[in-house]
Amino acid sequence: KSQLASWNNLSIISLNLELAEAPMRAHQIMTRPVITITPETTIVEAANTMLQKHVSGLPVVASAVPGVRTIVEDAVTGYVVDPDDGAAMVQAVARLLAEPGLRHRMGSAARRRCIEHFSLDAVAACWLSFLEPLVARGIRSRGARSGRGIPPAPGR
Repeated sequence: KSQLASWNNLSIISLNLELAEAPMRAHQIMTRPVITITPETTIVEAANTMLQKHVSGLPVVASAVPGVRTIVEDAVTGYVVDPDDGAAMVQAVARLLAEPGLRHRMGSAARRRCIEHFSLDAVAACWLSFLEPLVARGIRSRGARSGRGIPPAPGR
């Protein structure tokens, strides 16, 4: 068994079960990953990667930095571990590698969650539900009368 010593030097690792079984070329490793580890220390570094992996049907093992739990639902779509706890990260990865059924269930749940909450349609609906009441109450027209509205387009 190998140990992962330092997470500070890693950004994203996609692991493949076949890695342990036979040597593979790099392109083969990246085309069939089974889990993704995101040990980054800020959500900015990890958000897009987590969403991309989730929509691809992969569970994610991520560092518990602010914002991660918005994307990764712990023990449902992957695992969220303390960023300073390398042992917990290794344990979560080992569990996913050892249990194909768990990987599949989490990956399927991750894809569903990503589509339901983070797809273009879901985000647009969220914005519309926020903006429509403001427009209906006339915020825009009142702001324009008071001089605080949206400025006219250049050349008008």
